[in-house]
Amino acid sequence: MKNDYITVRIAGESGEGIVSLGEILSRLFQQKGKTVMTFRTYPAEIKGGACQFQLRLANRSLFTPGEDPDVLVCFDEKSYFKYAMKKKQGDPFI
Repeated sequence: MKNDYITVRIAGESGEGIVSLGEILSRLFQQKGKTVMTFRTYPAEIKGGACQFQLRLANRSLFTPGEDPDVLVCFDEKSYFKYAMKKKQGDPFI
């Protein structure tokens, strides 16, 4: 892992399973002995609206959920353009 940690961001519309997938991955990595810190957003709408779940995992203590993700999982095109375009050109996601 880069710098002993990896940051994963899952993004899409609310109601598509973004938070569920993030929680499943968090539990999986915790069971494998990793330290996990998460951050999630809650849209104002009951269904629809942008939603993201970010998790950072490491073999050591963590103090923040991270900033830029190393891995980006987008459930829709809107989220891709919102988050992927922030990366520096030539610095692809895994």
